[in-house]
Amino acid sequence: MQRVLVVAVVASALSLAAGVGATTYSGVTVDGDLGDFAADEHTAGDPLGDGSYGANNDLGQLYVTWDATQLYLGFDYRAWGTAVLYLVEAGNSGGATTLCPVSGYGGAFPANVQGPGFDLMLGLFVPDDSTTPVPFLFALSAGGSTDITSSSAVAVMLKETVNTATPQHEGSVELKLPWDTLYGLGAGKVPPGAKLQIAGVMRGKLDGDGLGDVSPDPAGAVNQSACGSATGNSLSKFHEVTIDADGDGVPEQGWSPGSNSAQPDAGPDSQPPDLSPPLDMPPVDAAALDLAGADAANSADRSTSDSAAADGPPAGDGKGAKDEGCACSAKGSSATAAAFSLFLLGLALVDRRRAGR
Repeated sequence: MQRVLVVAVVASALSLAAGVGATTYSGVTVDGDLGDFAADEHTAGDPLGDGSYGANNDLGQLYVTWDATQLYLGFDYRAWGTAVLYLVEAGNSGGATTLCPVSGYGGAFPANVQGPGFDLMLGLFVPDDSTTPVPFLFALSAGGSTDITSSSAVAVMLKETVNTATPQHEGSVELKLPWDTLYGLGAGKVPPGAKLQIAGVMRGKLDGDGLGDVSPDPAGAVNQSACGSATGNSLSKFHEVTIDADGDGVPEQGWSPGSNSAQPDAGPDSQPPDLSPPLDMPPVDAAALDLAGADAANSADRSTSDSAAADGPPAGDGKGAKDEGCACSAKGSSATAAAFSLFLLGLALVDRRRAGR
């Protein structure tokens, strides 16, 4: 029975450490079904029913995660006769600061929208009939766009239902994009301190139209006027996702992408300790358990203090305003320290018992 107690302590340590919102490295099957994104890979999304194009045109939630070599994005929508665009500013030089043709943009999905220099656009036009839309991925530059939907290792898929009685299309899109395609630094490499700023917009039916919905909600009113009007839609609020918090040029592992909060990875040489209990584990006496428990509690206090100082830079410190609607989780450093202390407790009991033989 006592042997089982120590095994249970070690198992609890593993469970506690694993439960700290750590999802990356993680991947999804790119089939348009968003069900395989984990809970902490959802962003705050966009409130339902806040669009100005009516109840049948609404942006939904943004999903994001990654593994060592790929970025995965997803979103859902409700639309009828509109274009749905997700714009990504990845920190590359150049990019499209406007999608208005009158301002020099000659690429796909022109719209009355401006921003910090978007590098990517994941978009589709949703018709006002039962025709299935086709999603595209574009690399953006100051003057235009390049279709990279069919590029090597890029995958874009849509899943949709149509209700002609409502009428509306309800759909979801998933994207798989290699880090090397996005940044050109080699497989699994990102710029040190890399962040993504992502905004979703719903454009009108015609090229150059204004917007009916924006995610996250902007500070000011959304303008439906077409390009060339006196009022534009200059985006300054984004779903901001930290990719590399510790500046080592590698996407973070053990990270909660949707909530923008977790601890940086421990590096390529990090491996979990072998927590298998010795086969000849001796019984545990109550006095030893009390003493080791007190030592573990002190160790947990010290570990929590140390880890707070060693955590990476806080999320949301890059350019552009952070999504204020984001439901951010607490950092997992204190829980991880407590879990490790429980593991040390198990080892201490074993060593104490062996020394007494």
